[in-house]
Amino acid sequence: MNNKRIAKVLTVATIVGNINIAFAENINNANENNVLTTISQQSLTVIKTGITTANLNVRKGPSTSYEVMGALAKGAKVEIVEVSATGWYKIKFKNEYGYVSNKYVEVGKKEESSEEKPTVIKTGITTAGLNVRKGPSTSYGSIGVLSKDTKVEIVEVSATGWYKIKFKNGYGYVSNKYVSDTNTGSGIVKGDRVYQNPSSYFQIQEYISFQGQGNYILKTGTMGLKVRKVQEKLGMSKTNKAIVGPATTAKIKDFQKAKGLPQTGQVDYTTWKALGLSDDDWYNLGSYVSPIQITKNSTKNDCIETMISRAYDYLGTEYIVGASGKPGQGVDCSGLVMQALYATGINPLPVSVIRHSQPGYEYESRNLFTSSKFKKVSY
Repeated sequence: MNNKRIAKVLTVATIVGNINIAFAENINNANENNVLTTISQQSLTVIKTGITTANLNVRKGPSTSYEVMGALAKGAKVEIVEVSATGWYKIKFKNEYGYVSNKYVEVGKKEESSEEKPTVIKTGITTAGLNVRKGPSTSYGSIGVLSKDTKVEIVEVSATGWYKIKFKNGYGYVSNKYVSDTNTGSGIVKGDRVYQNPSSYFQIQEYISFQGQGNYILKTGTMGLKVRKVQEKLGMSKTNKAIVGPATTAKIKDFQKAKGLPQTGQVDYTTWKALGLSDDDWYNLGSYVSPIQITKNSTKNDCIETMISRAYDYLGTEYIVGASGKPGQGVDCSGLVMQALYATGINPLPVSVIRHSQPGYEYESRNLFTSSKFKKVSY
């Protein structure tokens, strides 16, 4: 079978604040195949804790095919930093990370999960009177207001750029346009960073996350990993592109009819669950962001090498249209560019991994190329 492979790794370089985006494909048509993952050794956030329910091997990757690197006794507490595509947990183990089967870990109560208490990633000051909303846009209802010059504690930057903040006894969202970071007054935490792009270009950020924001409905034209997951559940061959087209829509309707669901041909949360798919995948499968792999001491050259290194991590990864997943999950050209940028702290909104999966946004690399926040250099 012919495979569609990524032949030349994208070259993305920050050169005196200028971004040069160049990539090429070698297409042998049809579908795909490949592998290669790397474990980032930077500090990862604990998302939940658990207790082992049996003596358990800790492995180097998320399946029994990976080498054993140690063991845990029954009743051992584990700190989980990531849920892999196979469902296995990536955990803190000694001075590094390893993987254990989720079948033998009882996750702690919700109130004990760090997901319930997000970490403050930066603080800011409101520059105007400001509504606090239930979600990251003006389409969400207001839950309160903040006056000008109010200090806010920011726990997350949403896909729209809005800030999720601590508000009263919970959380709310405010527009980032009206919040100045206390560190710089510019919306970006610079601290004592050795290198930062010139202010007219995308700035290197301290934190990027779209976690939990991948809960979009799959409709005609939607692409990517969630579509592939649904197609697999419906018994469709990989010769079908991971796009909701006529064939996929017909299969969805047939499934919905068999389950007594409204025959919309779209996959909402109800249909997703009826297919036997997980909550974690519904919210997060289409929202992966590469961990930032530079530090405040990183130079321009370090940023360049980090982008190139992150792109190489995807060698052998399956080409899936509209995808921008982890190494080994699936990615296309635009998705590869975004992951290389994320690895150096560059968040090129409104282009994002989530928007990339939506109808009409397959070629996000073109939108990046024409952005005024990237300076084009010859290559």
